[in-house]
Amino acid sequence: MNWADSNETRPSLWSDWLPFNKDSGKSSGKRHFYAGRAKVRSCLFMAAKSAARYNPVIKPCVERLNDKGKPYKCVMVAAMRKLIAHLHSELKDLQAELA
Repeated sequence: MNWADSNETRPSLWSDWLPFNKDSGKSSGKRHFYAGRAKVRSCLFMAAKSAARYNPVIKPCVERLNDKGKPYKCVMVAAMRKLIAHLHSELKDLQAELA
């Protein structure tokens, strides 16, 4: 399966950085990152930090979450997910132009 041919959520699953929940029955625990590819996660985090300041697509989303009072790591994870979705759409557009 090609990355550009998949739906929007699949690339984030491929990158293996989504948080794992610790839920059981009615109890709900905090979400943690304890598995996956650490190098991919750290690269995405640094790219999301840069995109949060300079990318015109991701910056408004990050500002909106900051204004709501979300924790910094929560905002950065949202920026990472948005960055992957944005890159995925750009890749699909590029393939459509080349076809």
